Amino acid sequence: MRKIKKGQAPNIIKTKNAEFLKEFSKNPDINIQRKWDAWSKKKELREYLAGIQFEKCCYCERGIILTTEQEIEHFKPKNIYKKLCFDYKNLFLACPSCNRAKLERDDNIINPSTTDPFKHIYFSGEKVLHINKSKKGKNTIEVLKMNESDRIKARSNYLEKVIGRQLGLYLDKIKRGEIEIENDLDELFSEKAIYRKLCLDNYGESYKKMKKEIERIKSSYK
Repeated sequence: MRKIKKGQAPNIIKTKNAEFLKEFSKNPDINIQRKWDAWSKKKELREYLAGIQFEKCCYCERGIILTTEQEIEHFKPKNIYKKLCFDYKNLFLACPSCNRAKLERDDNIINPSTTDPFKHIYFSGEKVLHINKSKKGKNTIEVLKMNESDRIKARSNYLEKVIGRQLGLYLDKIKRGEIEIENDLDELFSEKAIYRKLCLDNYGESYKKMKKEIERIKSSYK
């Protein structure tokens, strides 16, 4: 999980929300699910959300294939908080697993756009743990089932077969003075990277040491 910078609402949802609030003020008993299902611009909104979320689930950071995994998440459940059905600040893109796990729960869990997840959860190996007995972190882990076996396995495979292997290759190159891999190294820990928090918590120190060595090599060329 990472903090998501929402920015200003795109016109497609800003316009729809204004129309909906006007209608809702006249008829608070409106069928919210039917209203949401009937909205024809969800595809455009999914694409916009995918862009600001770097095509990652807002909760687990799993990569989302937009054509097949396109569930728009209402952080505050639309059937309970009807007025927020089309509120941009309440809308995220989530993978099917997280969306199904959360259902209509919103009680004291991390909102990825208003709360810094780094203050509540961290990774030890492939497991997600909560910081300093954070109830918000603990609830988030439990509600979203972040430590279920399939999720742990996916993170473990990524750490071992992608990050660990790539860092090993890059380290060998750095030892030989081949520093052209710096951009590729940075990509593994960039804002766009999958499982960024997982990678930083487990390999952040190694990354810093490799960057320091690259800088040392660069300075030796001057």
